[in-house]
Amino acid sequence: MQEQINDGKNTIFDEGSFRDPEGRVFRAENERVYRTLSDSSVQRMQRLLSSNWFEGFVGDGRICPTSIEKNRFNCIESKYLLQHERMKPIVCPCEFSFEMLKDAALLTLDIMLKCLEHELILKDGSAWNVTVYKGKMCFFDILSIDSYQEGQVWNGYGQFCQEFLYPLLLKSQLGIDFQPFLKSSLKGVDIKIIANMISPLRLLKTNGGGALKHVFLRNFLERTAQGTSVKGRFSLPKAGLIKLIRSMKSFVLKLKPKSKYSVWLGYDEDNSYRDRDVKAKEAFISEYFDRTLKTLIDLGCNTGHYSFLASRDCKVIACDFDGDCIDVVYKKSASNVVPVVLDLMNPSPSCGWGLTERKSIYERLGHQDGFLALALIHHICIVNNVPLEFFIKQLKSLASSGVLEWISKDDPMVQVLLRNRDDVFIDYTWENFEAVVSKHFKIIKIQDTNNGTRTLCMLESA
Repeated sequence: MQEQINDGKNTIFDEGSFRDPEGRVFRAENERVYRTLSDSSVQRMQRLLSSNWFEGFVGDGRICPTSIEKNRFNCIESKYLLQHERMKPIVCPCEFSFEMLKDAALLTLDIMLKCLEHELILKDGSAWNVTVYKGKMCFFDILSIDSYQEGQVWNGYGQFCQEFLYPLLLKSQLGIDFQPFLKSSLKGVDIKIIANMISPLRLLKTNGGGALKHVFLRNFLERTAQGTSVKGRFSLPKAGLIKLIRSMKSFVLKLKPKSKYSVWLGYDEDNSYRDRDVKAKEAFISEYFDRTLKTLIDLGCNTGHYSFLASRDCKVIACDFDGDCIDVVYKKSASNVVPVVLDLMNPSPSCGWGLTERKSIYERLGHQDGFLALALIHHICIVNNVPLEFFIKQLKSLASSGVLEWISKDDPMVQVLLRNRDDVFIDYTWENFEAVVSKHFKIIKIQDTNNGTRTLCMLESA
């Protein structure tokens, strides 16, 4: 449960902010986001927030807009607070595409280099300190920027490798999606996984041997920190640390996802829709967009055609299980579109300490005004054997209204899906679909396309 503070202002501490003893995050007063400040951190934050480089990163949208103010909450034992612009939803690293994680890594390294220029350093190297906001990757853990002391190493180096570098290597070297690894562990991809999955020879050939260096250097520093291989405290001159960070940045810049065949990446151009069906579909959906919608979730957005159409008038969360498709959405950099890698059959769960440190994706996304579920139902209900009732209930939990596209068994795509399996889906009929939908929504308009094998349904809350 969230920790509620009895101050009459609905002040709630965030369960995931307990790790940093310098300050905890809480929400209050119209969902504003604050962070407590220890006495030792106030002057550092004042200098940081007034620095030109910090203001420049905020102005570029790469650091969350933040201000410092006196505490006016009697229940909070802190003289000063940080107030952050609220970023909603928070998209986590396990929901990033390759290009999103790569940009988040480069942003972290850029901030680290800028910090070192001004006698500062990042306490950690966590991918969880970055999210996508207004079309860009944005850093928000301001309190993790600490004072630098000559000779100190970057304590976040190993964390950066496990949460940024190694996941990127999985995708770039082996074509393996990293999202399941980050979904199962807050610590990212362990060095043992990389060492066992990618051969030293392959690492040696990757970007001039950079991969091998960072895998084995990280292992050496970890043993050093644990005191198992070297006596005494390891130190590194600032010039050496800057050289290390620059080499990592150069390495990450060169990483590209290993090409693989994705049937969904070209689906917008290669599908069973004829031109007149496409036009009819766009007209139907545009009519739905004429409603007053502030937020919308596009489930199975592919490369985002309808997401961007909707984003002219509302904020859109564009979701697809295919990270390559989400890369296309992300690269278009629309401030009103939030790209998310979301597998509806295995969404990001609550995790961490007490299963409350990181909230599930559905908790973070919240409830939207509308949804799009286009050419999706057969993949959920036939490919994955999810009953129609379950699917419709899930849609209702996500949004109050929407456009749902029914795909009949006569549709060519469904015929392909049923080609090599028994048709046990006796309840997958229009009559049952209509009955199930009517329990949760009002069907206010329908339109057949594709010679009647597909039906667009405009729904509103019952």
